[in-house]
Amino acid sequence: MTKPDIIVDIGREDLSLDEIINAMRIKTSAKGAGAIVAFIGFVKGLVNGGRVEKLVYTAYDKYVKEIIYDLTEKVVEKYSNVRMVYVYHKIGELSPGDSTIYILVSAVDRNTSFSAAREILEAIKKNAPIFKLEVREDGEYWVIGDKRINRSELRRNPS
Repeated sequence: MTKPDIIVDIGREDLSLDEIINAMRIKTSAKGAGAIVAFIGFVKGLVNGGRVEKLVYTAYDKYVKEIIYDLTEKVVEKYSNVRMVYVYHKIGELSPGDSTIYILVSAVDRNTSFSAAREILEAIKKNAPIFKLEVREDGEYWVIGDKRINRSELRRNPS
């Protein structure tokens, strides 16, 4: 079995999905791939009834790419049919509708592509040192997994 190609990047720019998909299709079709699944996460405009003004993503830059690579590699090791994975996470201030994360998985079959993409997303959300501050009309919240912690509460309770 050939080890799949894994590309991980962090940045502030939008990407050309057409270019990425075409490059992946050309590179992996010769390796038996027949499907590419693309997951694109974006900033919600409304959360728990509160209008979102922006999200601010920060990352522990020194290791974040390496950690995401390792998380992705652990997932794809379970799937012999994966041929290539591309992961890109944006950082900085993002407005509602802005893309936040791109996960593209090329595999021999669509079921593998869907399953691997979802597992990679969940692994990144739970384990990558990327921090999200949600700025809403009703306050600022640090988002950790599916939990929201009001930033003003952290200032009052330093312990």
